[in-house]
Amino acid sequence: VRAGLLAALLCGSAAGQCIGGPEVACECLLGCEVFGGDASRCSTVSEDKATIVDRVVAESMASSGDKCGSISCVVRCAAKMKCLDDAIADRCAKVKKQQSTCLVACDGSWARRRYGTSGPTATIALVLAMAMAVVLS
Repeated sequence: VRAGLLAALLCGSAAGQCIGGPEVACECLLGCEVFGGDASRCSTVSEDKATIVDRVVAESMASSGDKCGSISCVVRCAAKMKCLDDAIADRCAKVKKQQSTCLVACDGSWARRRYGTSGPTATIALVLAMAMAVVLS
């Protein structure tokens, strides 16, 4: 899950640049509970955002190993930043194949279709979806 997907989010995907750039990608990814839920680490001026994300994700995967929660976060952030491409969707599909209980929609559609894309409803839906992904993995 780590290197290729995060590089796509932080540096722009094959489909084009992500909206928001490296800082927004860092904040989105590190804001996910599976990666510690602490986006404040992204405000470190002296360190490259990709380095920060890589370190936090490596620490998270070493301690929890939650591939489903991780790919759910990556897909959500990529969809939010308008750069969810085939490479990310393919990696997502591989995780789902390895973990049959992983309920992430690899096309990023789950949040938009079921719950809308903004406001408190989307936030609540995201929290519930992430919790479900963690519980079921």
